[in-house]
Amino acid sequence: MKSILRTPRTVFFVSVVVLLGVIISSYFIYWKSIKTLYHHLQQLTAVSNHLGNGEIFHSSVHSMLMNAEVYIISNGEPKYLDDYLELKKKADARLQMLQRYPAQADTLKSQHSGLSNLKPITERMALNYKIFIDAIDTVMNRNQILYSRPAIIQGSMLFDRIFDDYQKLHNHHRKLRDELNSDTESIWVRSTSLLVGQVIAAIIIGILVVVFLEKVALKIISVTESIALLDQLTGLYNRHALERLLNNSKSHSQGMGSKYGIIMIDLDHFKRFNDTHGHPAGDKLLFDLALTLKNVVRRHDFVIRYGGEEFMVCLPDTDITGTLIVAEKLRQAIESAAFTLPNESPAPRITASFGCGTYPDDGNDYRQVNAAADKRLYDAKRTGRNKVIGP
Repeated sequence: MKSILRTPRTVFFVSVVVLLGVIISSYFIYWKSIKTLYHHLQQLTAVSNHLGNGEIFHSSVHSMLMNAEVYIISNGEPKYLDDYLELKKKADARLQMLQRYPAQADTLKSQHSGLSNLKPITERMALNYKIFIDAIDTVMNRNQILYSRPAIIQGSMLFDRIFDDYQKLHNHHRKLRDELNSDTESIWVRSTSLLVGQVIAAIIIGILVVVFLEKVALKIISVTESIALLDQLTGLYNRHALERLLNNSKSHSQGMGSKYGIIMIDLDHFKRFNDTHGHPAGDKLLFDLALTLKNVVRRHDFVIRYGGEEFMVCLPDTDITGTLIVAEKLRQAIESAAFTLPNESPAPRITASFGCGTYPDDGNDYRQVNAAADKRLYDAKRTGRNKVIGP
């Protein structure tokens, strides 16, 4: 049994190990991909927030400059000063967010080194903004109204510098966002390819496992069935196997064919042999007798332990003459065989009686043929034993 199951069992084990390896490695790769995508999402969020803060900061500074000019034209209309102060608060808040972003970028541990290159830009923007505020505040202070025009010119120049840095910031963020999107798409393609490969591998390995499990099951069933059809002592077919043979031969086109012979064999004085030499000696004699019978008949003939010391030989495609010839060969082989006892000492002379029957001469079915052979076996034992009686 172990030799039969060794190869399928090995392939099954290897297939399961490979499948588990594929699943575990795939999960690890998925985890890495998800982790990278998570960082990408953090970076994209930070980039978008930073870009939004930059746009609001730029827009606020530009509106502050326009308010200062209108404030001069309106000769100090208070509402423009109020708007200016609100815009200044907004610009201050957004600038603080812009200045915090480089530190935030470092905490993301991004593979994109460009995130940490924003600090010089934001510091320069903050410096120009401070000078810008100092200049525009002189405009919004009515005590300095006579000096407003030079301050507006200076503010415009500073705004242009701030705008240049804003454009650099915007271009940097757009490039970084494109890189993150490209890397994210690559991860998606790799993950999808891996998933497809994993599914294909799982299907192939699953099929292999199913195929080999089926082979194992079939071999187990075959071995179990073979064991069920064999006599445990002699290794010959048993009566259950005879029923299977007969079922296959009902049409007389399979198994034993359109004609066949049956030989019933019974050891002479087997009970006396058992009582004299013991049951182990009787078991050894039956085992050795089975070998003797199999050595005489053809390979495709059936030798069956019918029960106790009684045996049957079925001869497919054999007529009356052939059946009687085989029966006589068997009788002579048993009579001349040198059987031994369990201690290897010679056993006494062993003989057997034979009754033969043939199909279709002795009946229309197996039961009639077997009945005829059994009756002739009884006649052989009754009339002196160690003889063959046939039709």
